[in-house]
Amino acid sequence: MAVSDVDLDVNEGEILGLIGPNGSGKTTLLNLINGLLRPSRGKVIFRGEDVSGFPAYLITRKGIGRTFQQNVLFRKRTVWENVLIAHEVNDKHDEWLSFLGLSRSRSQEKEASESTLRLLDEMGLISWKDRLCSDLPHGIQRMVGLAIARAVKPDVMLLDEPFGGMNLSEIANMVRVIEQMKSRGVTLLLVEHRMKVVMAVCDRIVVLNFGRKIAEGLPGEVRNNEEVIKAYLGDRNFDF
Repeated sequence: MAVSDVDLDVNEGEILGLIGPNGSGKTTLLNLINGLLRPSRGKVIFRGEDVSGFPAYLITRKGIGRTFQQNVLFRKRTVWENVLIAHEVNDKHDEWLSFLGLSRSRSQEKEASESTLRLLDEMGLISWKDRLCSDLPHGIQRMVGLAIARAVKPDVMLLDEPFGGMNLSEIANMVRVIEQMKSRGVTLLLVEHRMKVVMAVCDRIVVLNFGRKIAEGLPGEVRNNEEVIKAYLGDRNFDF
């Protein structure tokens, strides 16, 4: 679904929910923000800089992280290896070492390992660290995907349906991690279909329908917006 005339501001330090019926353009908008798609018109501004059309790797380097609906993992690598690789790929110092034909020092390797361990511990993944990603339950794979995105130390995180396929315990842990990220100053843009979770964790919510923004406001305001209700079901039976 193409998006058109979507004017969206994400305030520093907030959790902004992005909701809408299937095919409303939510994932397309995330792809435009993080460089997987190039806008035909309009701009993506990050910290005063026009980053429209920048490649995804450069958007990541500038501080915008991303998770995906489908788990993007090295399935024949362990949880530990997946997160460590993400940590090392984002290390600009490593880039220069590689360019010069040099290797990392032991202290740098130790720092990367310790950082990976801390992150896995914070996210409740430490007991899974030596398991191959191909052997993980779906909900744990989702959490590993977020750990990989966090390993690049983003200032803004784009979350594309992070609760998909999770059981109640996994949902509670994901909520804890998201709120922890916010408390540490990370700004989050959350696409999600579980309305009760969205209403509980988001500071503000933007609603898309057929690629256009139809509503924006506090959770309570959006919940009672007639146009939003109509977009989802056409009546008040939809469970927000």
